[in-house]
Amino acid sequence: MEQKKTAPRSGPTLLQLEPQQRILLVFTDGEPSASDYHEGGIHDTYQAVQEVRRQGIEVIGVFLASGEVHETQRNTLTNIYGRQSVVVPHVEQLADYLTPLIRRLLLKAIH
Repeated sequence: MEQKKTAPRSGPTLLQLEPQQRILLVFTDGEPSASDYHEGGIHDTYQAVQEVRRQGIEVIGVFLASGEVHETQRNTLTNIYGRQSVVVPHVEQLADYLTPLIRRLLLKAIH
């Protein structure tokens, strides 16, 4: 009798498949920063996002705010990620914002 594959045993098979959709969720505080960033952080981060997108990976910025979200923060997020961004005003609301996003991505993947 042939044994049916279960989810854990399917792992090696899944690794051999070519993914049809790759998604990178970037959780951010809205400010690109590193020890060597001064004024070019937004541009450098935008360039990095574009490079990943050219490789066929969908990049979505998820801004985790801690209260009021200022227009400058929204603009920074838009300048880096374009329309592929989500603003979460309070981290406690993360599931409320991610659930519809993940649902939309899954529906897009199967259509």
